[in-house]
Amino acid sequence: MTFPSEEEFLAMFGVEPAVSDLSVGSFLYVFEDCGGPLKAMVSFNATERSLQVCLVIAGRDVIVLSSEKVESLRIHQDRRSSSLRAIFAIDGIISEAEVIVSPALSCRWWTLER
Repeated sequence: MTFPSEEEFLAMFGVEPAVSDLSVGSFLYVFEDCGGPLKAMVSFNATERSLQVCLVIAGRDVIVLSSEKVESLRIHQDRRSSSLRAIFAIDGIISEAEVIVSPALSCRWWTLER
């Protein structure tokens, strides 16, 4: 599993890990929506090849999405948004997730059979 460095997260999103364990490549990052009560808690573990995204509103977990078999996690930026994207390979089916950090916090997750 490939993933961005702590320095890349800091440079792109201005956040450091809330929790990290370098021995297993485990990290938790918390992203806050500007001006709103929404937070995204994004955790991943390189050894287990897993990703979890928890959307929290006013201290309550609203949705938790988890998956294993992460192939890659990367930072993406275009003229419209900055995001964190994950690609999963699960028994020949490609699944992707995107946590859009700016301009407004949101999450998309999809699985499509080829």
